[in-house]
Amino acid sequence: SSRLVTVESPLGGLRDILKSAYQEAPFDGIFAYSDLFAMEAACVLEELGIPVNSVKLVGFDDIQSRLALPLPLTSVSAGKAAFGEALVSLLMRRIYGDTGDFPVRQVLPTTLVVRKSTKAD
Repeated sequence: SSRLVTVESPLGGLRDILKSAYQEAPFDGIFAYSDLFAMEAACVLEELGIPVNSVKLVGFDDIQSRLALPLPLTSVSAGKAAFGEALVSLLMRRIYGDTGDFPVRQVLPTTLVVRKSTKAD
């Protein structure tokens, strides 16, 4: 069976939440809202003595493409160029007086970039 553990705030408490959740029932994956949060979770797992390679880690934003992280992290790439283009387009509409259809909900393409953090050794 699967279960979902939600961490409402990354500020403090991550260690206690992961420790409690793992003691309740060992989990085999973490999907984090950002790559940095996923890397923090990897550090916490190590502190708790949980082998990082026993847990599949996935982040969101693919900063690995821009930074050298110590763990090759699987991540959802949100397409920074497409996001920037959509944001500038929306901003220009507002600048030129378009007040209709706000707020705007727009779904942008994403890509899963698979790296070592979700592969079996």
